[in-house]
Amino acid sequence: MTFDLSQSFFALFGLDERFDVDEKALEEAFVLLQKQFHPDRYASLPDHERRAATQWSMRINEGYQTLKDQLSRAIYLLSIRGVELEENPSLPSDFLMTQMMLREALEEIEQSRAFTELDRFKDKLKQSVTEQCDSLSLHFDKDSAAGVKSAIYALQFLKKLERDMLRLEDRLLDN
Repeated sequence: MTFDLSQSFFALFGLDERFDVDEKALEEAFVLLQKQFHPDRYASLPDHERRAATQWSMRINEGYQTLKDQLSRAIYLLSIRGVELEENPSLPSDFLMTQMMLREALEEIEQSRAFTELDRFKDKLKQSVTEQCDSLSLHFDKDSAAGVKSAIYALQFLKKLERDMLRLEDRLLDN
């Protein structure tokens, strides 16, 4: 029963340290590791081995959650490369204007309760997320930390907007 808690999540799942991961291979490795290190398999063993199995299981779950989400994966990959994100980055004015316009559009949808507009907004947002993920992949491949950081900031905004949009959708459907 050996497991190195200090290895990267990529090494844990047998994946190359890159933004683009084989999601099927990630899923398969996760299932295999969960079976191998599930705490129930160690229930009859001494306390220290049960605690270790619980730690391993937690580490496997944390790694899987991190790597399956593109934003989390990008931030994690950047951090293991020694690059940290700024808490209050200065963002380009065109980016800030786009944020404002998208927020206003979402507010208008909420006021008008227009489901067709919400569907269009959702489609546009999904396309924007895809474009930012493509941008992240490109910047990681070019080893451009500045480009990666910029794409991460944009993706963080889009993901927050997506959460807000889903909450709005739930509210509109509930009424």
